Amino acid sequence: MSESATNRPYKGPESYQVEDAELFFGRDLEAERLTSAVLSARLSLLHAPSGAGKTSLINARLIPNLEARGWLPIRVVPQDNPIEAVRIATLEVVAPPPATELIVLERALKALGGGDPSLAELLGRYDHFDVRAGRRALIAPVDSPVIASASALPTFGKVTPYIARLLRRTIEIGAFAEHITATIPGAGALPIDGSTRCSDLGALLGEPAALLAFSELLSRLYVPVPGLRPFFENLLAVFATWNRRFAVALILDQFEELFTRFVDITPVRRTNVDNLPDWRLRPAFFRELETIYLPGDEDLGSTVVRLPIRCVISMREEYIAQLEPIQAFAPELDARSYHLGFLDLAAAKAAIQEPAKRFGYSHSDDCYTTIIRGLARYKQFVEPAHLQIICDRLWVALGSDLAAEAQVGEGALADGGPLIRTDTLETLGGVQGILQSYLGRLLAELSSEGRLQALDLLDLLITSSGRRNIVERRNLTDAPFRDAEQRDALLTLLAKRSVVRTEWRLGGYFVEITHEFLIDPIRAEIARAIQTDPDHYRLRATLQALDRYNSIDFRDPRERLLPAEELELLNKARDLVSWTPWAVELVLRSALESGAQGPVLKWWAKKYESFGETPSDDLVTVKSDGSRPRQSVFSRDELKQLAREQPRQLPAPQLEAILRSCLITGLREDRPDIRDWTRRFASHGS
Repeated sequence: MSESATNRPYKGPESYQVEDAELFFGRDLEAERLTSAVLSARLSLLHAPSGAGKTSLINARLIPNLEARGWLPIRVVPQDNPIEAVRIATLEVVAPPPATELIVLERALKALGGGDPSLAELLGRYDHFDVRAGRRALIAPVDSPVIASASALPTFGKVTPYIARLLRRTIEIGAFAEHITATIPGAGALPIDGSTRCSDLGALLGEPAALLAFSELLSRLYVPVPGLRPFFENLLAVFATWNRRFAVALILDQFEELFTRFVDITPVRRTNVDNLPDWRLRPAFFRELETIYLPGDEDLGSTVVRLPIRCVISMREEYIAQLEPIQAFAPELDARSYHLGFLDLAAAKAAIQEPAKRFGYSHSDDCYTTIIRGLARYKQFVEPAHLQIICDRLWVALGSDLAAEAQVGEGALADGGPLIRTDTLETLGGVQGILQSYLGRLLAELSSEGRLQALDLLDLLITSSGRRNIVERRNLTDAPFRDAEQRDALLTLLAKRSVVRTEWRLGGYFVEITHEFLIDPIRAEIARAIQTDPDHYRLRATLQALDRYNSIDFRDPRERLLPAEELELLNKARDLVSWTPWAVELVLRSALESGAQGPVLKWWAKKYESFGETPSDDLVTVKSDGSRPRQSVFSRDELKQLAREQPRQLPAPQLEAILRSCLITGLREDRPDIRDWTRRFASHGS
């Protein structure tokens, strides 16, 4: 979470995280019911329409609730390998590296007054730290350092250390002490309780022996077997020696990705499938879930025991029908399901008013009423993401100034505190104006080329069916014919503005659009750009043409080169594309084939030479199929004569004719002459 995000009362289109729990309102009843549902069944289902806030409910309520009840909740998204994703996410939660504990401890000490307080004193300081000062930043996940050089050990992304859980009071000091004692050798020599000095705890966490012991522990936990049941059996065997209450709640979020991304592409040829994972991992994952779900001894023999695991599947409701493979081994899943709807009007009011109060301001009754009237569906329900965007926009426009002036006592709005009124909302275009302009405001800040590239990036993050796609970041930045540095900067900006999110998953960074509601505005912006911006149309059509030829051996005389209309398009878009040698060769071949003249042919010849390239053997013999040369083509005998005489000061048209003739009729032995004529034509002054 960025520093600016931790100092804002609303999340915009982003999901709430665990550290945002104190500002998450309107879902208390749903949270208690969901928690009870998860703990009462070995496998349960949370389903909701897109935009209802499933992930926010999981992060800000379900995970803290389960932690407070002694469980280890592990949220997992399928990623490109759901089985491995479960293993890695489990290790990140169960065994965060000691170095990350030290990072959080030092971060908290620095923000909370320094010195050398006891552990209990540090917790008390955190409790009284103003949320407006960035209290959430102190318990946010941290980047995990490199654990070991051994390739067999996994690489972690961001982790939430136990001391962060201690600060937010979802575990007790005793549980924290139990974890430290179990994972760091010699920790038993330092009794960890409320009186433990932070300096002594920091010294223990920073010892080199702590990292060595952690690497050894990880080697024991990350067993070299692919199955989930052996993995969890081993995990239980290791941790149960220290904690007999050890129990895991496996939260499988965004489960619909198993059906939207893990698809069999073999029956029908499809384009842009490089980023799709192996569809066979889906049934394999279902089989692994079945092994975790196995019932007790009475049905399957004395060697099978129940694992202390609760599993909850969280997914969009329209994909429930595809859960048949899971219902085959868990037929009671229907009875163990919980439906999450949109916010009712009372919950929406709490979600609007309560975070603002924590920051020292509020919304007038007429402003609140106007927001609800503009957002309510059927006059009953409100989509949480829409509400968050409206309130965050009001915060930026006026709320932050009011919060800076407000006097807050006991974490709530003081009497007579400042208000945001309806006129501020109307100045911003009202509810619909804010929603419609959210993406447009961002794109308007970019240069013309920046908008082109941003829309191209966002287009790749939407599936053909109009759903969110998830793509590895380097596949977006290093896409063919795009400027990688520019696209990397754009992705960073889009993430900062909550349009996309980037997460570390299975050894790589993956990108997705933050929320489904952004898809329609994105597609509308793309359609508008295609219709009104010639450069956008040219770039889009050019990239499509080049992508199409990327899978074609255009050097084969039997293949068709670029037709005249596409050649003209590429020539007009040539400054918008990051060219590669083969793409320039494609255009140069096509230009020669179509009889392009003068400056056009010269530009592509010069571009081709700039790569240090000379025409390939195939390019030299492009017309070796016996077809009749063009009227303006010199014969080979004439070309040999010209090469011997090496005439200087030739006019551009004749140089063009010579080069065209070389490329059409030349043979392998003519390559030095071709190189010379290419250089002379490209450097001609006319």
